[in-house]
Amino acid sequence: MVTTTIRFFGLATILVGSFLLLTDCSRLSPKDPYQEGTEALDRGDYDQAITYFNEAIRSDPQDSAAYVNRGLAFKHKGNFEKAIADFSRAIEIDPKEVKAYNNRGLVYKETGEYDKAIADYNEGLKLSPQDDKIYDNRGLAYKDTGDYEKAFADFNRAIQINPEDARAYNNRGLTDADVEDEEKAMADFNRAIQIDPELGVAYDNRGLIYKHRGDYDRAILDYEQALRLDPKDGLAYNNRGLTYMDMGEYDKAIADFNETLQLDPQSEDAFFNRGLAYKHKEDYDKAIADFSRAIEVDAKFIAPYDSRGLAYVRKGEYDKAVADYAQAIQINPQDGLAYNNLAWLLATCPRADHRDGKKAVENATKACALAEWKYPNGLDTLAAACAETGDFASAVKWESEYLATPKLKEKVKAGAQSRLALYQAHQAYHEEK
Repeated sequence: MVTTTIRFFGLATILVGSFLLLTDCSRLSPKDPYQEGTEALDRGDYDQAITYFNEAIRSDPQDSAAYVNRGLAFKHKGNFEKAIADFSRAIEIDPKEVKAYNNRGLVYKETGEYDKAIADYNEGLKLSPQDDKIYDNRGLAYKDTGDYEKAFADFNRAIQINPEDARAYNNRGLTDADVEDEEKAMADFNRAIQIDPELGVAYDNRGLIYKHRGDYDRAILDYEQALRLDPKDGLAYNNRGLTYMDMGEYDKAIADFNETLQLDPQSEDAFFNRGLAYKHKEDYDKAIADFSRAIEVDAKFIAPYDSRGLAYVRKGEYDKAVADYAQAIQINPQDGLAYNNLAWLLATCPRADHRDGKKAVENATKACALAEWKYPNGLDTLAAACAETGDFASAVKWESEYLATPKLKEKVKAGAQSRLALYQAHQAYHEEK
C-alpha cells in the first residue's frame, strides 16, 4: 500500500526574549535615543529601533543595554549573525548581563547550535538562578535535542519558581506530546490557557491534540480562538487547514493554506499541505505544482518528493515517480516511506515494463526493516512484491499479517482481502490504469 504524510507546523513553541526593561530614570526623556529605540522595539518597528540604538551606541560605546536591545531587533529581523555579535559585545562590556546570555541562547537555538544555547542558558542561570524564563528556554533546547528528562526538569523548575508561568505549562505540554503522553499534554495546555487566556500558541497546541483525537469541532474552535487573538497566526491557519483536510473539506483546507502563504510566501509546509489537499481533490497538476514549490523552498524536504511521486503515478508518469522516490532516498537513506512507495510501484504498476518484483521485494523489505517490522502498510507492500516474484506463500503470509492490524478501516480491509484472495489463487495484484 502506498503511504502519504502530512506536514504540521508542529506544536507551537515559545521562545522567550527577555527584553531589557528601562530602569534608569535619567533615560526617560522622549528624545533619548535609547528610550526611543526601546519604544520602537516594543511596537515591532525593528529598523527604526536599530537606528535609535545605533545612535545610543555612538553616544556611549560601553552601553551594554543598547547592544542587548539592538541584538533583539536584529534577531526579530532574522539577522542572527548581527544579533549574536551584539549580545556577545554586551557580555564583553558587562559579563553579568543576564539578558544577553538568554537572548544569545535563543538565537543559537534557532540556528540549531544547541550546545552553545545550553551553555548560554547555564551562564544566565548562574547569574540569575530564579529566572523561570531561562529555565523555559533551556528546557526547549533540551526538548529539541531529545533529552526529555532534562527538559521536564527545567519546565518543572520554572513552574516551581513561578506557578503562574503559562509558557512553562505550554512547553511542558509540547514535551508531553513528544513522548506521546496525550493526557498530560492536554492537561498542561488547559492549565496554560487557564493562567493566560490570551496565550494563542496554547490554543494552537491544544487544537492539534483535539485533531489527533478526531474531535474536529473542538479543534476548529481552538484555532479560531488563536486567530481572534492573532489574525496573523499562520500556525493556526495551517493546522486548521489540516483539520479541514481530515474532515474531507478540501476547499476550506486550501483556503486556510492560502492564508498561511499570504502571511509567509516561503512556507514549504503550507505549499506541501495545500498540495495534499489538491491531491485529495484529484487535481494532480496543482498538487504537483505545490509539491514542486515546496521543494524549491527546501530541496532537502523529503515529504514533497514522496507525495509528488504518488501524484505522478496517478497521472501515469511512472518514470517521474520513480525519480522522485529515488531522490527522497538519496536525501535520506532512512526514509522508509520512499522505499515503501517505490516498492509498491515496482510490484503493482499497471504497465508491465515498469514492474520489477525482485527490486520491489528489496525495497519493501528495507521499508519494513527501517520500521522494525512495525509498519503495517509495509507488510501489505511486501505481500504484493512477493506475489510479483511468484512467491505466493510469502505473499499470503504477509497479507494475512497485514489484515491482523487492529482497527483497519472497512474499505482498506476489503481491499486487502481482495488481494489476499488473488495471492491464494496464485495471482499477482496490479493496479488499474
